[in-house]
Amino acid sequence: MGRIPEHVIDEVRERADIVQIASRYLTLKKSGSRHWGLCPFHSEKTPSFQVHEDKQVFYCFGCGASGDVFAFRMQQDGLDFPDAARALARELGITIPSSSGESSGQVTRLHQVNEAALEYFRSSLRAAEGAQARRYLVARGVSQELLDRFQIGFAPSSWEGLQRYLTRKRLDLKPAEQAGLLARRQTGAGHYDRFRGRIVFPIVEPSGYVIGFGGRALGEDEAPKYLNSQESPIYHKGRVLFGLPLALDAIRRRGRVVVVEGYFDLVALHRAEIEEGVAPCGTALTQDHARRMRRYTEEVVLLFDGDEAGQRAAERALPVLLAERLRVRAAFLPAGEDPDTLLQ
Repeated sequence: MGRIPEHVIDEVRERADIVQIASRYLTLKKSGSRHWGLCPFHSEKTPSFQVHEDKQVFYCFGCGASGDVFAFRMQQDGLDFPDAARALARELGITIPSSSGESSGQVTRLHQVNEAALEYFRSSLRAAEGAQARRYLVARGVSQELLDRFQIGFAPSSWEGLQRYLTRKRLDLKPAEQAGLLARRQTGAGHYDRFRGRIVFPIVEPSGYVIGFGGRALGEDEAPKYLNSQESPIYHKGRVLFGLPLALDAIRRRGRVVVVEGYFDLVALHRAEIEEGVAPCGTALTQDHARRMRRYTEEVVLLFDGDEAGQRAAERALPVLLAERLRVRAAFLPAGEDPDTLLQ
C-alpha cells in the first residue's frame, strides 16, 4: 500500500479521542483528567491502566504498555502503524488520498468492491431468494446473533446478480475481477459471478476492511464444496486468519488461540462461547500464520477434524508453530467428528 500523507496522520491525531477509542475495549473510570481501567494488554484484577485525557496518551503501571492513540490501536488489534492509521482514519471519516501511487488507488478500489459485495450477499440472505440458505443455517445451529457477528451472507444462483449490483452502484468491474468476485467469460466478452448458490463468509482484517470471501456450497454434492477469494493485492491466504478480529480480546483474556479448519467450525466455537478461535482460509498453516498468532499469544491449541486428514494437518502444523516458539497442544476428536458436529 502507498504511504499515508503526513497531513492525514496529523488530522487523525487531532481528531481522535483516545478516551473514546479506549472505552470501546474497556471500562474507564474518570479521576480528574485521567481515566483508569483494567489493562486490555495483560490480565489483572486491580486497575493499573491510565488514559490521560489532556495529553491523549495511555500508560499501564502493570505491564508498561504506553503510547498515543496510534500505539493503542496497534497493540489492541495487532496492527502495524500504517494499518492502525488507516483504521482510525476510516472510523473518523477521513479520506486518504490516492496520490501516493497507483497501488494505493488499486487497494482502495478493491476494498470498495468487497464492501459492496458484502452488502449484496447480506441483503440476498434476507431476501426471498435466501429462504433455502436461511433454513440451512438454522439447521446448522447458526442464530441471528451469530449471523450478524460473522456478517454471513448468501450468493444466489444467478450468474450476474453481483455484477448487476456493482454496476448499479457505478463501480468498476475490473477490481471485482481482480478480487475474485467476478470471472471473465471464456468468450472474453463480459463477466459472471464466481460465488453462486453459496453461504458466504467475509474475511475481515483487524483494521475493519473486508479483504476477501469464503463460500460454502448449499448442496453436499456440489463441487467445489468451498470456494475462496483468489490472491490479490489485499488478500494473501497464507497470511490471513478467518475470525481474528472477533478473537483478539478472548485470546488476550485466555492466553491462547484455538485453530480450527473451517468456517462453520469457528462459528460453532463461538456458539459454545469459545471465542479465541481462528481458521486458515483453505490452506495449511504457514509460517506467516504462526508469526501472526505469536503477536498475541504463546499458546496454540489445534482442534482439527477427527479423521486421517485432520491428524495429518496437525502433524504438518506442529513444526511450523514450534519454529515460532509457540507452545502447542492438539485436541484429537472422535473419528468422523469435527468441531461443528461435536458442539451441535
